[in-house]
Amino acid sequence: MEIKITKKEKLLEISNCWIANDYWLIHGRIYNDEHTAFYRFKFVQIIDRADDLWDSDAGKDRDYKEVLEELAWCFCDQIGDKFDTGKISSFIDACNDTIRNFWKIR
Repeated sequence: MEIKITKKEKLLEISNCWIANDYWLIHGRIYNDEHTAFYRFKFVQIIDRADDLWDSDAGKDRDYKEVLEELAWCFCDQIGDKFDTGKISSFIDACNDTIRNFWKIR
């Protein structure tokens, strides 16, 4: 099984005295081992600029692109490492939940 993130789109940026969040739509594909079948997915990833971009251990800022990539892959890790349609179905449900939650705040 192979997971590819194919596209990242910035949907929304909220910045005020209480919150500083960016909302990204992450597109990707999950391929079987033979690359003969795949599932498409999309999910909304939130970056909290006040929290996610600060490395408290090192006491310095983190690179924005690296944080976005890391958070997107952390979300994708829930699939596992086998092409299991049950896990993929649950993952796609979780992806759809992130999109529904995004539209609730809009």
